[in-house]
Amino acid sequence: MHNQSPVDDLGVPHSSARSQHVRDVMRRDFITISQGETLIEALQLMRLARLRHLTIESEGLLVGILSYRDLQD
Repeated sequence: MHNQSPVDDLGVPHSSARSQHVRDVMRRDFITISQGETLIEALQLMRLARLRHLTIESEGLLVGILSYRDLQD
């Protein structure tokens, strides 16, 4: 029985995935929306920016993450 690691599912060489850090691949130019905006505005922004996840902020601080799936439920 072959046990597949999560790295196998990524489709990247093991050595590359194991040697890189999150900081090396994360986005720093993320898009945020205020928690006071409507769900329709959030959905429009997500569609326009082609995002599946949107960071929610309040007074300049990250307070949550809204996913496209959250809007489908």
